[in-house]
Amino acid sequence: MSKTEVLCIGLSCVDVLIKNTDLTTPFTGEAKAAEHVSLGIGGDAANEAVTLSKLGHSVRLMTGLGGDDTGRYIMGCLENSGVSCSGSSIVPDGDSPVNVIVIQKNGDRNFINSGTPKAADFEPSVSEIRDVEVVSFASLFMPPFTTCEHLLDAAKRAKEIGAATCLDVIVGVDARLEDYREALGYIDYVFPNEEEAAALTGKKDLYGMAGVFLDYGIGNVIIKTGKDGCYVRNREGDFRVPGYQVPHVTDTTGAGDNFAAGFISGLLQGKNLRECCRYACGVAGVAIQYQGACTGVRSREQVEDEIKKMEAGKD
Repeated sequence: MSKTEVLCIGLSCVDVLIKNTDLTTPFTGEAKAAEHVSLGIGGDAANEAVTLSKLGHSVRLMTGLGGDDTGRYIMGCLENSGVSCSGSSIVPDGDSPVNVIVIQKNGDRNFINSGTPKAADFEPSVSEIRDVEVVSFASLFMPPFTTCEHLLDAAKRAKEIGAATCLDVIVGVDARLEDYREALGYIDYVFPNEEEAAALTGKKDLYGMAGVFLDYGIGNVIIKTGKDGCYVRNREGDFRVPGYQVPHVTDTTGAGDNFAAGFISGLLQGKNLRECCRYACGVAGVAIQYQGACTGVRSREQVEDEIKKMEAGKD
């Protein structure tokens, strides 16, 4: 493909995943056993990019990394997944992010992270936003979108070239939509989860939460509601899309990133809004059955086969 289909902009890191170990009690020796420990790529934008590549799309990732061994490992994983990193920022003497994920028996998880090294908080190169159909900003309030200016410049450029724009959200301390008002009008699709939407809008109902996002000029609001699927509202109306009942939940790490990737894949496949949301739920449903954010999805054929199996059950 001569034209890149998707450009993802945001964080990449190394994930160290520890499955089913007891951290609620003191160490009685030097070590504790875990059911499984693995190493993989992580970070919202990297997760989206890898999943989209596995779904058969041409993907470029714009991210910020240090020139350390961690950064080289991340770049190697991305290259092996078919993701181009053209336009990324590499700081030779900088550090790259590491995230330790402690996964419980039920698939829930907690994080111990290295914080955000300076190398990861880069300024997106607007000139590198070109020849692309969809630009995904992952995520609001996280590097490099800790300032309105970075999002505004990148989103304006995306619309100038005729690309669809998608925005995921991670709510941190003092996160305010108002601070990004000028940029949000350039966003076609936003993907907060229910807790994030409530925190950002102060509303208790999904209709009201979505209404606040629409008031900022966003085209379509897709609020992720976990196993229940998602709620969608735009200026034409609103509807719900049910989630899938999966056989088992192993690890919910990256579920939202896989949802976003599935939605974007749906757009590129020509699906309508409802179909995009249903496909997004299916991709996320596949992902959470495996340990790690980017291990569950292996190909579009595999995902569609697993979705058919889930559809044969109750959903």
